[in-house]
Amino acid sequence: MLTIILTSTPGYADEHRPVMNKALDMYPDLAVSSTVSIADHLSPASDDYSRVCQTQGGQCGTFDDDQGVRQQCDSCGTNEICSNNSCVPEDPVQIGAVCAAAGAQCGVVRDGAGNTLSCGSCGSGETCSNNRCEASCSLDQIDNGPLTDLFAYVPLQFAFEDLSNNSHRLDTRLFTREESGAFPFESSVDLTHKSHSLDFSGKRPGEQMTLSFKMIPQSQEQNAQVMAGEGISIENQAGAIKMTFATADSEVSLLNDASVLKHRSCNQVVVQVSDNAIKSFVNGKMTQMPVDTASLTGLSESLNIGPYPGKVWDVRIFDKALSREEIADLGQDCDDAKTKPLPDSEFPHYLCGVYKCIFWPEDATDTTQESFEYQLDAHDMVWEHNVMATGMYRHGQLCQQYAKPRDLLLKDGYRKSWVRKFNFQKPWGQYVLHENFHAYQQRTGGTTKFLAESSASWAAYSMKPDVKDSLLGMYTLQPHLPLWTTQGSKFEDGIVDIGKGGHQYGASIFEYYITRHVLAENVIGKVFNRKILELAPLSGKPAEAFYNILKNAGFDMREIFSDFAARVTTWDMENSEHFLISERASFNRLKKKNDKANNPFPIEEVDNKIAEFYDVGGTGEQWQTVPARYKIGAWAYNAYQVDVTSDTEYDVAINSAVTNPEYAEFRAQVVIYNEQSGQRSYHKLPVTDAGVPSVIRVSASSGDKLYLVVSSTPATRFKGFEAFSYDYKITPVLF
Repeated sequence: MLTIILTSTPGYADEHRPVMNKALDMYPDLAVSSTVSIADHLSPASDDYSRVCQTQGGQCGTFDDDQGVRQQCDSCGTNEICSNNSCVPEDPVQIGAVCAAAGAQCGVVRDGAGNTLSCGSCGSGETCSNNRCEASCSLDQIDNGPLTDLFAYVPLQFAFEDLSNNSHRLDTRLFTREESGAFPFESSVDLTHKSHSLDFSGKRPGEQMTLSFKMIPQSQEQNAQVMAGEGISIENQAGAIKMTFATADSEVSLLNDASVLKHRSCNQVVVQVSDNAIKSFVNGKMTQMPVDTASLTGLSESLNIGPYPGKVWDVRIFDKALSREEIADLGQDCDDAKTKPLPDSEFPHYLCGVYKCIFWPEDATDTTQESFEYQLDAHDMVWEHNVMATGMYRHGQLCQQYAKPRDLLLKDGYRKSWVRKFNFQKPWGQYVLHENFHAYQQRTGGTTKFLAESSASWAAYSMKPDVKDSLLGMYTLQPHLPLWTTQGSKFEDGIVDIGKGGHQYGASIFEYYITRHVLAENVIGKVFNRKILELAPLSGKPAEAFYNILKNAGFDMREIFSDFAARVTTWDMENSEHFLISERASFNRLKKKNDKANNPFPIEEVDNKIAEFYDVGGTGEQWQTVPARYKIGAWAYNAYQVDVTSDTEYDVAINSAVTNPEYAEFRAQVVIYNEQSGQRSYHKLPVTDAGVPSVIRVSASSGDKLYLVVSSTPATRFKGFEAFSYDYKITPVLF
């Protein structure tokens, strides 16, 4: 994945200049996220790509066709990887590591190369929902409408399983996906880069049967197959639905264009076989065709759902022909007749999506239809991101959290402040996403002041990485303060604490690093549920929960935090170009506030990202002690910069103070960074016992900058505001 990163010399005395480089995968063997995969950027040159693959004898990967254009062959199956154009089994140890990094107890995930890996299944009485094993819900807690006589029930909005009594096998394939757009979050019901195969294992629905599902196409003009089995296919044709049935000798097709498919709210599609007729219902509008139903092949063997450029969910197959009333009940959220019961008669207008319905009053003439449509789209996204993907509910109580109704009444105050000013061209930004996440926090019972603000800012970055947040730098420009610093924190006399009230907001960048480069979004939900999950037995604090979540996935937070500190010092992480803009805005905000203060800090204390600057001579032979005003708190860091003006080798040393408490721990790294080329190298400097110096030798070239980044990583300390001391030395070998 190629990322454009604006990099700079830390410290805002100098101008920043953009360069291009490849974003490094920090943990390539374990990199996994529901939103991170590898895209090949190939476009098919011919309709018969399979011919090219067959001719070349390949199962997967790419080949050149007879026009000299690279063609993508098929992808491999679950738990397989593509090696030399052949699908081979993935190492079970690697599968386990990827699942652990994804926080996945069950279901399927993408690995860092776009392969589909299975993380197992849940036990009896449990359902796999968003890779978490949860107590199975009653079907009426999942959705409304008829739920008897089910041959199959696949609520893709809730679980990738058949929840009917038949429990047909459902195989899910996750294809490579390139992130795009302002909101890269991938909905579980978006089938653009995934498909599901429902295996009937020789069973067939009755001769009279009903197939129902809900959908939202990406556009009204598109033509694409939605689903198909051996005896039936359903296509989206420019706003209409076409269904085709196989007979022993031919095919019969029925086009329903009585209702135009909506591309910003839900549609209900029903296919029915009964009484020597096939019927199609789209948003309550019916078309039908007489046919000898005995001649129809009917559904057999399997039903393949997707890939499809749009959303598909709530797939139900009934062993009977539903009545018109039952069909209307099943589709009342989506029908053209607007038959959904109103939660409040003063709000007669509504739109429904996958997870939410929004309602507004008759006199809301100051708000455009597009703004209402955007509001539905945005609320659907944040509900799924926050509840389903992130896990912002009391774990073990998903059924109660998920049960409908999930209606939102757009009252005047809310509509005028939060609805009418936004649309698809002007979407939600940092403030709305941040405040919206607060609404999901209290339901977990695990919030703290630090976690409330850091995770709310994290949520904005997670959903929209390019948001601008002028509080980010309150953390990155004051990195010596403990991770959990808030406006009420008290430090040792003399320690610079400018902007400490914003530190908790800016700490979201550490959470983003964990969820983007190490684990996945569900880390945040686990931290909020730390008491239920027994993740913080020592302190009960969020930092301890992060530590144990990482430990349970096979990572050491001490090393992770050190890596994070080293990389954030020069903004070497994904979406850094956006974070750099926020950091500059934070500096300007801090400076403006400081300039107006009655007793302002010296201007150089506004930006403490770099504790000390040195020329090519470094510290010379002299040991230096961390400046008293920047003494390092728990889970915090300092950085020191050397401007290298000639090719030089350096001995870089550190010695932790014997006066520190016994539980004090440090990690250190040396970063060599060339702004012009964008190249960086990282060198770990092992830290030994207090009073015992450790040293490494590194080489730097003229034009480089050398950074010593020292992190405080006490494995048993997750609260408090004490500060720790150490000595350091950066000595040129030849000077």
